[in-house]
Parts: sequence; structure tokens; C-alpha cells
Amino acid sequence: MKKLTAALIIVIFICNNRGAAQQPIVQEGEFGVGIGAAHYFGDLNPRLRLNRPKFAAGVFFRKNFGNYIAARVDANFAQLGYSDVYNSYNEFMHLRNLSFNTNVWELSLRGDFNFFRFLPGDPEFNFTPYVSFGVGVFSYDPYAYLNGQKYYLRPLGTEGQGSSLYPDRKPYGSMAVSCGSWFQVCL
Repeated sequence: MKKLTAALIIVIFICNNRGAAQQPIVQEGEFGVGIGAAHYFGDLNPRLRLNRPKFAAGVFFRKNFGNYIAARVDANFAQLGYSDVYNSYNEFMHLRNLSFNTNVWELSLRGDFNFFRFLPGDPEFNFTPYVSFGVGVFSYDPYAYLNGQKYYLRPLGTEGQGSSLYPDRKPYGSMAVSCGSWFQVCL
């Protein structure tokens, strides 16, 4: 009778483990941290030169609603800036000597779609390309230095606000909306 009871317990244990292994595993959520570089491309850097990267960092929480769909909240920080000093190829730009710096703070909400089943830690499912769509809000306050003194640019009307050329142009705000899509690969 002891052998039969032991055999029955082993069979039940094996059957329960096989049933659990066949059910889909879903990663509930994850936190992440990123550190990297940010770079300005625009009027002061029209040739898209990648020569003045600055510090950037972020944190996120991603909630998975299955093995393919997730939502994420991101909080990011980046320093941006550029100067005409670096435009030695264009004499006019070099002589006008414009520059700016700013800190950018962003909070965004994104939706992710994994193309393949993704389960970190499982060698069979530890890779997937994914696409992400989202919207965010960011703040910035550009400034420049002149003779060692820091000047915030928004109150100066550097984009023609209040001038005779643009008397009705309103000053730009310190916050803006961002939206976009990303294609990334998870390893």
C-alpha cells in the first residue's frame, strides 16, 4: 500500500507539473534604466554632425498584457545644446556666433507590440523586434552664455516674438507635446 501511495503521489506531481509547464508564461512587468547620449540637430547643426553628444538618462515601467502587447511609462532627461563655433565650414554661421543649451525633461506613455513571444531569461524566447507608439510631454528652457553670464532665451524673443517683423507672434512655451513611433530590438 505504501508503494502504491508513493507511486500515486509521484504520478500526480508529474501530471501537475506538466500541466503548469504547458500554460503560457507571461512576464507581468519590468522596470528599466537607461543611460546614454543625446544630440541636437537643427538650424545650428544643419549638416547633422554628430560631434557634441551630451548626457541623457531615463527610467521606465513596462506592464505586459500578454507575450505580445505591453504599455509603458517613460521618464527621461537629456541635455541638449550646440553652437555656431562648431560650424567652421560656413563663415556666416561661424561669425553670427549663436548658441544654446537646455535641459529636457520628458514623461511619456507608449504602447508596445512584440513581433515574437518574449520571455527574458528563457533562452528560447529571449529575442524580439518590437514597435512602440506613444505620446509624451516635455519641458525645456533654453539658455546661452555671453561673457560668462547665463541668459535665458525665451524672454529675449530670439525667434522674433514682439519684433516689428512678427508683432503678433506669441512667445514659445516651456512645455510641448511629443509623439512618435519607435522600432527596437529586445535581447
